[in-house]
Amino acid sequence: MTSPRIYIYKITFEEVPYFYYGVHSEKRYGEYYMGSPIRNKWAWKTYTPKKQILQLFDSIEEAVLIEQRIIKYFLGKDSNCLNACAGRAFLNGKGEKNHRYGTKWWNNGIDNQVTINCPGEGWKKGKIQRSHNYKMGKESPNAGKKWWNNGVNEIFASTKPDDSWFKGRIKKDYLYEKRKPLTEEHKEKISKALRKNKYFTGD
Repeated sequence: MTSPRIYIYKITFEEVPYFYYGVHSEKRYGEYYMGSPIRNKWAWKTYTPKKQILQLFDSIEEAVLIEQRIIKYFLGKDSNCLNACAGRAFLNGKGEKNHRYGTKWWNNGIDNQVTINCPGEGWKKGKIQRSHNYKMGKESPNAGKKWWNNGVNEIFASTKPDDSWFKGRIKKDYLYEKRKPLTEEHKEKISKALRKNKYFTGD
């Protein structure tokens, strides 16, 4: 029986250039897992995510160190990066060493934010508790809407505009072209680069 894996993965989306890096420790080999974003779950619901396993590890601690290094390279520099933070809380320690030390939940009646200081006028302490239906998207303003197209244009609406429109999006050839698989040489270069920075966690 094949053993569960610990790995770093990358999520990309067919329709847009967004990407997301993460670490996963399997409970059983090959289980379905497509990431656990903090702030950008909407992208997974809106677009078509694909996962690529980049490297396997023997321990979760080692994997998270490398994940942190990779995300720091893109965080705040590339707007297509959907990661909200680099690394996990347990790597940053407890108390003042934790990356969320001193932060509080704030809300403006619509959205939640985690910051040290009040985001601005109209915000108050506390977190809005979301209902199950909200979390499942049933209370979203986009709930019940579908993509429609007439062969030229697309529209995201709850009802069909007229009989000339059909359900679904216009197929764009470039979205359905298969990406060329990585060569063994390329895989080896990535592996060497990750091993080289294995213990580097500097800013």
